[in-house]
Amino acid sequence: MARLLFIDTDEKYARFLCSKLVEAGHHCIHRSSGADIINLLDRHEIDLVISEAMLPDLSGFGICRRIRSHEQHFLTPLIILSTMAEEAELAHGYAQGVDIYLAKPVDPRILIESVNSKLAEVTSDEIDHLTGLFNAKRIKSTMQRAHLKRDLFAILYIEMLSLVQFTQSYGQEARDKALRGMARLLKHLGEKTGDLMFEAGHMGGGHFICLVSQSEAVKFSKTIVDEWDKHLPKLITRVLGKNASAANGANSAALSLIVCVTGGGRDGVYSIQDYFETLAHLRSKAQEAGKGGIFLDLRRQF
Repeated sequence: MARLLFIDTDEKYARFLCSKLVEAGHHCIHRSSGADIINLLDRHEIDLVISEAMLPDLSGFGICRRIRSHEQHFLTPLIILSTMAEEAELAHGYAQGVDIYLAKPVDPRILIESVNSKLAEVTSDEIDHLTGLFNAKRIKSTMQRAHLKRDLFAILYIEMLSLVQFTQSYGQEARDKALRGMARLLKHLGEKTGDLMFEAGHMGGGHFICLVSQSEAVKFSKTIVDEWDKHLPKLITRVLGKNASAANGANSAALSLIVCVTGGGRDGVYSIQDYFETLAHLRSKAQEAGKGGIFLDLRRQF
């Protein structure tokens, strides 16, 4: 049984939906205002919030921003209900960190399915079991929180080049050893810097994301590339054993890195989607260059 908070000024409508959620096995608390949302989350140990978008004191989007910028509660799921479902409002809601957006009047069955689906996601592990790093969901949530707090953070996208070809040549076990080697390096460097903002995640395949303070971004990127270049020959030897010397140059080239760097700041002009689009653009530039290296978002000051 999950503890749900339902925020809506329409008491009759809210109580109807709350009764359906209770029938589905949940405990549901109704409030007409979310102005004290953090206190409500603390007091009632809320697992998920459902809120009307248009509220008189603090809107559903304002509630979302307070949750996403809070140190403890930033991962709390939020479902927004609204009579307005235009594309612009949907985009605005998702940019604030809304998890699910449902049009009113909502079918109770759809609401229950959405609640159960989101709760199942939350209870799933945040750790990528192959690398021991955070998974993509956790990293995106951390980015959303840093963005809403307008922290001066940088996002480093790290890709191991030609990992697919390396896997085809030497197998899945060799691939997994390479990925775990990168994960260990990122953890070590993050601990060594002492950067309180540092967080590293595995996004799948040869793709990794690190969050660091903007002041550390360039130095950290260079250190990753330099240390990986030093580490790679040893990794190749462990992975390939006696065959390492036979194809040493090709293997090293295959696993070289590109590091793409962008960042957020106190201007608050970007959404999480904007960051990933910028990183995709930088990655495209890196692919055009045809080699590894560091590629910076020149619009940001690092």
